Amino acid sequence: MSKLVTIRTFHSNSELELVKMYLESLDIACFTQDEIFNRLYVPSAIGGAKLKVREEDVEQAVAYLMEGGYLSPEDLEPSAGIKFVDKFLDKFRKKS
Repeated sequence: MSKLVTIRTFHSNSELELVKMYLESLDIACFTQDEIFNRLYVPSAIGGAKLKVREEDVEQAVAYLMEGGYLSPEDLEPSAGIKFVDKFLDKFRKKS
């Protein structure tokens, strides 16, 4: 079985379902994770519901999401928090 890759995270299950149906209409198999917890608990507590696709479909799925307006280039950039942590961790990484 192919490895599944998270391509987007949602705090709204209705938005997750809309994007999932969009990709499936374009013959991209989609899988979800944490959508039930997202309904029952505070979405940010678990990081929201994840939309996953097969590893070999990632590039095409991202292209479709951008084409459909469901994803922007900025969405693919690391957040300020991630950049800060990465810069901090650089101090401890081995230099090659």
